[in-house]
Amino acid sequence: MAETLADLTRSHSARAQELVSVQCFERQNFSAIARRVPTFFLFLCEQMALRLQQSSAITATSVCQQLRGDLANFDLVTVHQTIISSGQTGELCVLNESGERIATFFFENGSPRSGQFQHLTGEEAFWQLFLCENIPGTFSFSAGARPITDCLQSAEIEKAPHDLLLLAMQYRDELVELKKNMPDPRTPLQRFANEFEWPSDADERLQGLAERIWRLIDHRRITIDQLFRQNSVCELKIYRAIGEMLRTGQIAIVDETAHLAKAS
Repeated sequence: MAETLADLTRSHSARAQELVSVQCFERQNFSAIARRVPTFFLFLCEQMALRLQQSSAITATSVCQQLRGDLANFDLVTVHQTIISSGQTGELCVLNESGERIATFFFENGSPRSGQFQHLTGEEAFWQLFLCENIPGTFSFSAGARPITDCLQSAEIEKAPHDLLLLAMQYRDELVELKKNMPDPRTPLQRFANEFEWPSDADERLQGLAERIWRLIDHRRITIDQLFRQNSVCELKIYRAIGEMLRTGQIAIVDETAHLAKAS
């Protein structure tokens, strides 16, 4: 089926186990058939997707042994799904364009157990890996039961692998929406209120982070990028906390134009 659509030489043969009626469709007539009977090609796509899924389930273990590639051509979600479905134990390594290691995640029987990305570890590192819009470089997965890299100091990851992946996708979508109404990450922020006060209708899980941000800002100007690098949580949580602090008037965006005019 796939060879016919791709105009390639057939690699398989088929044999019927009972009497059948066979109808031949010439490849040059596919365009006309698609216009007249669109459901026919939908049926072909569904059958090919089913066969691909079955084939992936069979070969996932052997493929995962040599899993590596360029991040420009592979989606990290697919990479993680392959490792998870294969149930492999080993280390996933992400390198930047200079060949320097920027992320390491250790999997045990297909489940992420520890990891580090940039300055973050554990689940926060996992979230941030998927929050980054573009990660130029390469990845590789080394299968085999072996200890986590000695240089990796990471908090343990306890969530189930599929839950982790679904939450990572949810976080990514949420961050995209948050950024639409937030200042540029390089825009300076400063305190606006005299004292810190967390609103009762805000997420209480963010209060500790917001208090730390309040202390970091103090009487200086600081950007979202700088706050992210000085905290051990993923970018989304920084944006959530800052969003609440801006909404409630705890902090404000620095008006650089007015500042420059005053200085001159």
